[in-house]
Amino acid sequence: MCYKSGCGKSLGRIGTYWLPELRRTNLTGDKPVLLVGCQEDVVVSSSAVASSQGQDPTSPLSSPGRGDAVRGNENRLVEASKAEDAMLDAEALESKLALLIDEWKEIEVCLQCSAKRLSNCAEVFVQAQKAVMHPTGPLYDAQTGQLKPRCVRALKRIFQICDEDADGFLSDRELNHFQATCFGTPLQPEELEGVRKIISTKVPEGIAPSGVTLKGFVYLHALFVARGRMDTTWTVLRKFGYDNALELRPDLCQGALSQLGHFHPDQCVEITDSGRDFLRLKFRQHDKDADGVLSDAELEELFSTAPGFPGPEWHRDAYHGMVDTSGRGGGKSKGGEPCLTLDGFLSLWDLMALRSPATALVHALYLGRSKEDLPTFLRISRRRKQEVRRARRPQGIASGSGHHKPPLTRRVLSCVVFATPDQLRRNETVLTEPDQQTRVFRVPAGQGDAASSEKTLVVRQVEAGSGDDGAGGYTDAALLQSVDLCIICFGQKRDDLADQVALMKRVERKGTGLLPFALACVSASADEGSSGMADAITQQLSMAKPLDPSSEAASETLARLCGLCSDPHASIPRTEERLAKEHRDLVVRRCTTGLVVGAGVISALLIAHRLYASASNVEGAEDESRE
Repeated sequence: MCYKSGCGKSLGRIGTYWLPELRRTNLTGDKPVLLVGCQEDVVVSSSAVASSQGQDPTSPLSSPGRGDAVRGNENRLVEASKAEDAMLDAEALESKLALLIDEWKEIEVCLQCSAKRLSNCAEVFVQAQKAVMHPTGPLYDAQTGQLKPRCVRALKRIFQICDEDADGFLSDRELNHFQATCFGTPLQPEELEGVRKIISTKVPEGIAPSGVTLKGFVYLHALFVARGRMDTTWTVLRKFGYDNALELRPDLCQGALSQLGHFHPDQCVEITDSGRDFLRLKFRQHDKDADGVLSDAELEELFSTAPGFPGPEWHRDAYHGMVDTSGRGGGKSKGGEPCLTLDGFLSLWDLMALRSPATALVHALYLGRSKEDLPTFLRISRRRKQEVRRARRPQGIASGSGHHKPPLTRRVLSCVVFATPDQLRRNETVLTEPDQQTRVFRVPAGQGDAASSEKTLVVRQVEAGSGDDGAGGYTDAALLQSVDLCIICFGQKRDDLADQVALMKRVERKGTGLLPFALACVSASADEGSSGMADAITQQLSMAKPLDPSSEAASETLARLCGLCSDPHASIPRTEERLAKEHRDLVVRRCTTGLVVGAGVISALLIAHRLYASASNVEGAEDESRE
């Protein structure tokens, strides 16, 4: 933004019109503003200004005569209008610029140049380039004289990444590694001593015998910015993946996301063993009192290097009741509120990876996962359809006998619970609450019917009868492919059970024929007739025995659910439609096999015939040649 140097009116319009107009139209936003005064050669000292107005600054003022007084009365308005155009001396110009900079924080650099004298013309473009490449606005708040919170947050993440032993200090070795990573050369011993001396002089708590603390690291960069060395801080920030808005660049996750690629609806995204070890380490580092749980303050500190929590489910009001909040000491913080355990912490990460892999990758970066290790943080499970079809159903599995390896190798299992509005109102559901649509459980390895590896079970609650299809949208084939088990709740009345079985058949009809179902008696006062009818239905459809969560322990119910999810052959309903489809598929396979075998036999016969005919022709030719 340019103005005429020394002209009060031109400079005044900057603050009264142009800058307010740019702010009103939001054209600048966070972009820096350079204020350039042109025609620097016209700015003169105060004595020169007086001489240019026709007065000798060393001579006494003379009294105006009568004629002068008359002329002054006639030209008073003209003189008043010219007062704004009066030339400012250097001291007055500097004072007005200082007031303008204090009022308008968008102004990053003030310069004056003269095309006539070729003064500072090149410097204007140099400063413009610096203002774009290394802007001060995102880093420094001139009004408070402090680094902005977003900049401090980014520097804190960089400090934690460079603090390889996680002791809260940057040792000389870690400082040299940081220096070599960002600038290519390590610090000399005298340079390290100079850094320590600068920090200890202004921030005594920034230095400790073990090395530089976080406060000292942040102060060092604040000093760089205050001295105009924004390029140093920006070099560090960009080396660790930050853009001009001090957010991690989107391209940092592109490699990991492209490695995941496109996956089918019956596949799920899971956290690898390496990723779980990384999350466990972060949990232990931020569990300052080592009580096995994260309080609200500790959880906020864990995500203090990120823009915020990954989602609303990370707030205590949301995750309480969704995941495990019972740890040592009753799972209570000092204030008596439930806190997040390690199992609950990992469960929320499993849920985030299942719902939004990109969000999980980005926040793994914010927590300190390196870009090189990011592709090993997530993985895609095998296709459920292929695993189920590859596994053969052993004899006796419906009754619970027989031992075999479950076909599903995935770690995160998804379960949908269908309950009527009355059941939800009476809180008669399976492992869920009326106001809690999703619950996440962790089942230890080897518990009950669960597989040998640890499992995460995601239970979603759906109101039967909701939606246009009466199944909450779960008659969509693509959505059903992402489900590992459907639970149909029934209560006291036989009519309710009949309606729920009809719902089960309607949902099963829309699926791929490989989705297991389970009936669950959610009413403690259910009569024997209703229970007996459920047993008869499960036997008729070759399903597993009905669940009874009202009388079973929660751990036993979880183990059974994991077993049914991991081994779907145990409870895939053999309905009339499915049996008819299996019969049709069997006929098609047999016909296809017969056609292939028949075509092969015919081809073999044709080849043999041709070979025989060829041999006969050769023998006939030999006989004729002998004759």
